[in-house]
Amino acid sequence: MNLSIEKLVFVYNAHSGILNIALDAAHKVFSPKTYPCKLCELTYGAVSERNVWKSFRKANNTPFEFLHIDEFEEQFTGYIPETVTYPIVFSWSGNLLTEFISAQEMNGLTSVDELIALVEERIA
Repeated sequence: MNLSIEKLVFVYNAHSGILNIALDAAHKVFSPKTYPCKLCELTYGAVSERNVWKSFRKANNTPFEFLHIDEFEEQFTGYIPETVTYPIVFSWSGNLLTEFISAQEMNGLTSVDELIALVEERIA
């Protein structure tokens, strides 16, 4: 992958706001099989970030940014591809937003360790 990545932009399949966060947490607890955000499922428990992910994120030399759909669409207006399926990860470099991990790839992961391995492989 390109070593000049300025940051990775992780976009949850969820909207921001306290009410949405509370509803998402409840959804994960009471109906985890139908929870729509694999990124959130992999990186968070019901209410807090998984320790292995937190350690990886903090130790990584590439900056990570985490956004909800509404935050992402507001911040990256004009750079977003015509069709986007969430959750997704983009690389941001030189004012270019490039798909880094697709929603299909993300949804196929079964553990946070697989996500970490995929990010490490693609950054290298």
